[in-house]
Amino acid sequence: MSVLKASGFVFLIAVVSGCQSFRYTDPNRMPPTAALPDVSEQGVVEARYYDGIDGSDVSALLAASVYPDNPTEVIQLQTLVQSEYRGNNYGALVRGYIKPPISGNYRFFIASDDQSEFLLSHSESSAEAQVIASVPAWSYQEQFDKYSSQSSGYQSLDAGQAYYFELRFKEGSGADHFRVEWEGPGFSQQVIASEFLYSYAEPVAGDGSGSVEPSIEDYQSGYRVGFLDGRQNLAFNPVYPPLDADGDGLYDNWEVVFGLDPSNPDDALEDQDGDLLSAQDEYWLGTHPGNPDTDGDGIPDGAEYAYELNPLNSADAAEDLDGDGASNLDEFLAQTDLTDAADIPSTPESIATEPGLWGQYFEGTEFTLYRYGQIDSSINYQWRTGAPDGLPKNSFSVRWSTLLIPPHEDGRAGYRIVATADDGVRVYLNGDVVINGWVDQPATTYTADVVLDAGTAYPLVMEYYESGGGATAQLVVEDQETGTELAPADIFKLPPALESNAEMDSDSDGIPDSWELAYGLNPWRVDSGNVYNNAAVTALDAYTSNLNPWTLEPVDGGTSDGEVLPPPDVSGSDTVVLKWTAPDTREDGSPLTTDEIAGYEISYSQNASAEGNILEVSGSETTAALEGLSTGDWFFKLRVIDTNGLASSWSQIVEYSL
Repeated sequence: MSVLKASGFVFLIAVVSGCQSFRYTDPNRMPPTAALPDVSEQGVVEARYYDGIDGSDVSALLAASVYPDNPTEVIQLQTLVQSEYRGNNYGALVRGYIKPPISGNYRFFIASDDQSEFLLSHSESSAEAQVIASVPAWSYQEQFDKYSSQSSGYQSLDAGQAYYFELRFKEGSGADHFRVEWEGPGFSQQVIASEFLYSYAEPVAGDGSGSVEPSIEDYQSGYRVGFLDGRQNLAFNPVYPPLDADGDGLYDNWEVVFGLDPSNPDDALEDQDGDLLSAQDEYWLGTHPGNPDTDGDGIPDGAEYAYELNPLNSADAAEDLDGDGASNLDEFLAQTDLTDAADIPSTPESIATEPGLWGQYFEGTEFTLYRYGQIDSSINYQWRTGAPDGLPKNSFSVRWSTLLIPPHEDGRAGYRIVATADDGVRVYLNGDVVINGWVDQPATTYTADVVLDAGTAYPLVMEYYESGGGATAQLVVEDQETGTELAPADIFKLPPALESNAEMDSDSDGIPDSWELAYGLNPWRVDSGNVYNNAAVTALDAYTSNLNPWTLEPVDGGTSDGEVLPPPDVSGSDTVVLKWTAPDTREDGSPLTTDEIAGYEISYSQNASAEGNILEVSGSETTAALEGLSTGDWFFKLRVIDTNGLASSWSQIVEYSL
């Protein structure tokens, strides 16, 4: 049979008596359109990402055949900052122009993990750009003094003059981030604000023809059209103005992608996700019309727009708009005014008083099946070859949620977060990833240095998984100045929803924190649209229907008192439910639509090397149940068949014991 190699495969096995998750990914993907626009746009720059390039040196990026014209992904940035984890083995190119506000001497600073280079030209010409700052290996976020090369010499710049810049970045493995700041006449070191950044563009020739330069609105619309079509693997269409059959100002393809009707002009004014922004607002802002918090920083898009924050930049949640010592996220959660320094959130003592962390325990390495929750006094577990009560010895995961309240009384102080894990670990502080070691590994220690404000309760989440072999999970916080380890009871406080205030909804996803904590969801991440069962019932639908989102069993309307949910009784189960995500790309990079998928074949056997029984599944399905299986070890694999009879390679083998 001819071979069809399908990429983007995600294959999960959910077993009624527990579940495990496995990922099969093929790196072949169609890159988005990467043509340069004709006009530079103020306030944004283009970031090009190139996946599948090994190593941590920038030289590997520059030598890649896809650099610079064939990126895997193209996005817009409004600052020269990437703080969230993106992946391993990729490179990035960010380029554009800087227009200084005042004439004088400027210095530039760069931090990154791994290697990076920042180039600046003394004119608009890219040919004159030279490296003025670099990170030769890696640094922590906002750590600009690890190497002398991280800060540039003084650069004499003229106000209003466009200067070409270029940021080259390379990530190997582990944590990844980059950040460029500057200081200049009359201001100290800070992130370069979007008003001084301009996107890179081909120059408009002044040929005397009398042609009118496109307006900024024309350019923005054209950029969004090209960007969307590139991401959706659609052919480039140079027609302008873009297709808009109903005349509502929304590009027809954009409406189709996000579930609107290109023949209905009224849906441009609808608010699909309840973030107080219409679809037309979301189109021009670049936000997701079906996600109330596009950047996932805990502040809804509409609130960010109202307070003149950036709904595409999660970093601004940690900033302090009114300078009252409370972050924007803390003020939003406390429902105080982000622009009024006199309106300050309540002190931590009035928010949370009971020490501890709320632990949510799951089967599967990717939180596949929630089993129970409990209050833990600390995270200091060495299960060795064992496991928490009620979980299998291998393939389980845990999410701990707490409020980290620094013990110092005023000002700011430095702390070190130390996490040790065998296998994977992630630590989020105030919504940002500060530790990322999400890999199979022996007991490995990670650290993150942070600066915290007195009197502020910081949401902290540690996620952990055990794949096989030994199992260790530990978390401590140290005083950065003295190196003293702080007592967990003094700094970790239970989320307030476990004690009171059942209606608190920290992530504004429509589900109270108390219910999310009790039923295996994350109260600080928008997950109301996720599905955790076999009937396609979302978490929000389960909550509004008083159903357990995992089992769909009736519940008593949720809980607000930290109720521990016991592990379900699943003895004697013999049913396995398989789930997968349909591939969307062929080996040559061309798109594979769902209409071209005729079906799937699932092989299952109790012998990994033998030909298994075959279950055929319709191409419209992405789940299947196998019933009546005998006890013992079972091995599963899956492949896709297209409408021409071509078959992909088998997925990796997945093993499960009944």
